[in-house]
Amino acid sequence: MKKPILTILLSLSQLYAITFTGIGYGNTHDELKKNALADLSQNISTKVESNFKTITKAIDGGYGKDTTKVVELKSHLPIKSAKFTQEQDQLIATISTKDSLQGYLTQLSILKHDIDEAYRRLFQIKSDAVKYETLTKLLVYIDDFNSHKIVASMLGAKNLLSIDANALSVEKELYKLEEKVNSLKAAAKILTKKITQENIYIVPIKTDESSEVTQFAKVFKRQLMRKLDAVDKPKDAAYILRGTYEILNKEIFVSLKLLDDNNKIVNSANIKLSKKAYEQYKYKPKTKTIDEAFNSGNITNGNLLVQIAFKGYSRASGIDLSDGDVVDIYGKSNKDICYFLEGITVTKDKSYTYLIERNNGKFISYIEGDSVNKLIPLLSEIEISEPFGVETLMMFAQTLDKGKCNIKRPYCKVDEETGLCLLADKPAKNIAKTRAIFSKFNKKNTTIRKVESAEAVINFTTFK
Repeated sequence: MKKPILTILLSLSQLYAITFTGIGYGNTHDELKKNALADLSQNISTKVESNFKTITKAIDGGYGKDTTKVVELKSHLPIKSAKFTQEQDQLIATISTKDSLQGYLTQLSILKHDIDEAYRRLFQIKSDAVKYETLTKLLVYIDDFNSHKIVASMLGAKNLLSIDANALSVEKELYKLEEKVNSLKAAAKILTKKITQENIYIVPIKTDESSEVTQFAKVFKRQLMRKLDAVDKPKDAAYILRGTYEILNKEIFVSLKLLDDNNKIVNSANIKLSKKAYEQYKYKPKTKTIDEAFNSGNITNGNLLVQIAFKGYSRASGIDLSDGDVVDIYGKSNKDICYFLEGITVTKDKSYTYLIERNNGKFISYIEGDSVNKLIPLLSEIEISEPFGVETLMMFAQTLDKGKCNIKRPYCKVDEETGLCLLADKPAKNIAKTRAIFSKFNKKNTTIRKVESAEAVINFTTFK
């Protein structure tokens, strides 16, 4: 007797099931759940980075052409149908092809209907006020659709639904209807007037193509904090407010989204700033080529996942720190690894790349044994001081080969002026060279075929 086609398909989906896992630690159930979801979201985002080219091909409706939109979307990928398992002092959150994919497919179908309907209505609306409201909703629907599509793709779905509308064309229509605002104070008041939620962490707004926090973004964040019930760190937040801005000819277009623990958009707002509102601040990012290098091919070989983050900031990208702030940098791995840390600093006058010395002058360190799957300190009590600028920390890691570390790092030379072990070339070129050393070493060295590789990045901007 032949098996029904549905049974065969279900068996295949279970055979090729993809699972993403997040582990949360905490003193209360709410804290455990929040941290598990944050870790799960981070792990999915890491996989998106390593499959960047595949993902951009899977996302249409304008996103395939404008890959910077995918970069922005990966910071708030939605978590649906997560399963939770309690194990001693930790809570494990998982989504999988078997348990979760159908939830994403159903939501995609709902969102496509909403998008098509809103897009159809647009051509019949005569009132600018109604048209503006419809465009704002449509922008959220499209963002939501594409972020669900990214996760569905990561869970193995093929031939996914597509939409005719795209975010770029909707934003252009919104530009036309927006009235220019002449001050950041007025803009903050307008953008936050419908936000009643409490315990909000505000991520500084950034351009789509850069992770840099500009002076303009820092000042604007300060204005938003005065209007909202804000917290200092993501770990204390019930909601995350994040956004982007686009630099036009004589104006800036700002788009904000308020997200809950599942990265669901619960509120959104847009505004257009006149030049008078921002011209006194530095608003153009300086690190576009570096960010392009980061997004050109994250190293992932196997199922190794590593993270690097400031303690308390694990949910945020685009971190702003000030002179005198003291921070701890933590790392995490899902397997026994050895690793090295590479840093980039871009100041007003110069830029350089360096390796960070650890363990009595050595560059290679380990995460293994009981430290696996836990956030552990990598660098403690780092005080923010000069030089100030845009900074990046990269973690390059490999699994151990029968307990032995075979990692290959780039050559560096100690600079007498800074005391740092500097790499010779400019940052963007050094990123490519470090990755090349990694990839070439793995391919040529047949004795370590089972070794897995991965990288993690954290970006932050420091101010006086």
